[in-house]
Amino acid sequence: MELKQPTAYFLNLVSWFTYMPCREDMSSTGEGWEKDPAKCVSNGAFMLEEYKVGSHILLKKNPNFWNADNVNLAGVRILFISDATTSLQGYEAGEINVTSILPGAEIPACWPRIPTSPASPPWATATSSSTWTPTW
Repeated sequence: MELKQPTAYFLNLVSWFTYMPCREDMSSTGEGWEKDPAKCVSNGAFMLEEYKVGSHILLKKNPNFWNADNVNLAGVRILFISDATTSLQGYEAGEINVTSILPGAEIPACWPRIPTSPASPPWATATSSSTWTPTW
């Protein structure tokens, strides 16, 4: 590949999943191949074991991964949780390890409980009990 001009963000751009290779024969499998363990192709540390729409995704260790001996997890369970309160409750109960959604009003109270967090978010200031505003 040859670029017309220098593009400093090029490597970051092509690291997105949209630029990941897909086998040519997979283009003819029709819709839903990404949810079918028999058809879903993976070149990463994990491969699809089960996909239940609206419920969860189960990934299992990929024995064909180039560095499989150093993958320390047998699998990963991804839950579809759309309610922020449910997500927080599951996290606090130890039922889930990572969440990307929290109730806005709970963020100030949660921040000090994050093991690696500074005393306050370096990127934001609280403007109300439910709003965080970027400081830049």
